[in-house]
Amino acid sequence: VTANFDARMVRQATRNLQDMERANRALQDDVIQRTQVGLELRRLERFVRSTMDSLLEHICVVDSSGCILAVNRAWRQFATDNGAGADAVSEGGNYFRVCQQTTGSDAPVATDFARKLADVLEGRSDDASIEYSCHGPTERRWFVARITRFQGEGPDCAVVAHENVTISKLSSLAIAAEAERRRIVFDQAVDGIVLLDQQHNVIE
Repeated sequence: VTANFDARMVRQATRNLQDMERANRALQDDVIQRTQVGLELRRLERFVRSTMDSLLEHICVVDSSGCILAVNRAWRQFATDNGAGADAVSEGGNYFRVCQQTTGSDAPVATDFARKLADVLEGRSDDASIEYSCHGPTERRWFVARITRFQGEGPDCAVVAHENVTISKLSSLAIAAEAERRRIVFDQAVDGIVLLDQQHNVIE
């Protein structure tokens, strides 16, 4: 009887040991898998960060409440160069709050932008854009802000990209100014003036 009991104890202990070994291997496999997933996530995070930082546009990502989730290097540099509070316009800040706190001549543009951002985040439109001036102490500047909604599953988020369009804006203003100058010359001229193109067709 004692021998049979000892044999059963040995078999049970062996099974327990085998179960423990299987559980340990499963745990090790799980740790390895989690480690690999973690490494892949960090690799993807570095890839996304590097991609954002390589862009010249000032970019941020906001969630459905307007909370800023991420910004790129160009965004941070512009904020630093223009004396914007880092807490207000970086991760953890709120884009809607910044728009609400905007005063002076910029307030109407900020209000319009906040409305367009809300429309995108709440699904009333997939994207929106607005052109605005942002003049510095020594230069005139214009930007176009584009809002794009994240597609697919997941939380409601949007990308906001501000592109400097000063060169094209100044060009447009110069063309408009030249057209106005020419109109004034034509209107004030005593003699009749006809403007022809290279094929001698009458332009004006």
